Amino acid sequence: MLREEVKRKIHTTLTQPHLVFLKYGTMLKAKLNGDIVPLEGEDYDRHWKWTSFAGKTVLDLGADYGSTAFFFLKQGACRVIAVEGSKTRTAKLKTYYGGSDKVVCVEKFIGSARDIEELIGKYKVDIVKVDIQGAERYLMQVSPKLLLSVNEWLIETHSDEIRKNLERFFIGLGFRVYLVLHTRYYSANADCIYVKK
Repeated sequence: MLREEVKRKIHTTLTQPHLVFLKYGTMLKAKLNGDIVPLEGEDYDRHWKWTSFAGKTVLDLGADYGSTAFFFLKQGACRVIAVEGSKTRTAKLKTYYGGSDKVVCVEKFIGSARDIEELIGKYKVDIVKVDIQGAERYLMQVSPKLLLSVNEWLIETHSDEIRKNLERFFIGLGFRVYLVLHTRYYSANADCIYVKK
């Protein structure tokens, strides 16, 4: 198993060195700046910086161990509701932000539209960031009234089919949808869309 992992990494380094540079360059930059290192070495400027976060409250679905919350606060967000389903990552998230009045740590696995509805209903937010490994498909089952109560959405999609369905769905509700990051060459099979009223 370990041997296959090493082979895969060597293969990636030799055949796609630009991906290796992106991943580890981002991680190095974060460490040098004293930031919380992004999960998987993602470049959050490329991934999420498609709107202004200044003075806004962000519902962060798929908050990992706090690197996205750190990014949103650094961009001027006044509050982040950081929702993570992994117990291990939530524990680390609480280590970073447990006493903060700017970050609310919520351990919750998103397994249905109802989970998303409860969070949007409980917290008044300006932006919802969604990176929940395929569960973004549940957005299409969320009450349109609740979806329309949020002005902006940043959504990482994990298949072309889900992305296209979400684009049609949000356009049908009167939102504008932008494909802001096509990541086939950056990260395995994920695109980011920015949705705005």
